[in-house]
Amino acid sequence: MVLSVSGESEDINEQGVYYQQNGAKVVAITASSHSTLAGIADVVLNYDTPEVQAVSGGSTLSQLPVVYYLEQLAMIVQPLN
Repeated sequence: MVLSVSGESEDINEQGVYYQQNGAKVVAITASSHSTLAGIADVVLNYDTPEVQAVSGGSTLSQLPVVYYLEQLAMIVQPLN
């Protein structure tokens, strides 16, 4: 699983290609369904939220859908007791 808001992070995309070359299926979570990462991935979980820069320089609002996707996937893999 690879995550990138823009889907254009060179190091993330290279990692996705590496995983595929070694037999893994790549699942991408990205805000851009037309990105390079979306083209690389076998499965794309896309969300349409603009990237918002926090005062600290990181992205905040755009990460909320990612947390939701990860929580949902975790519940499918390991249901809560």
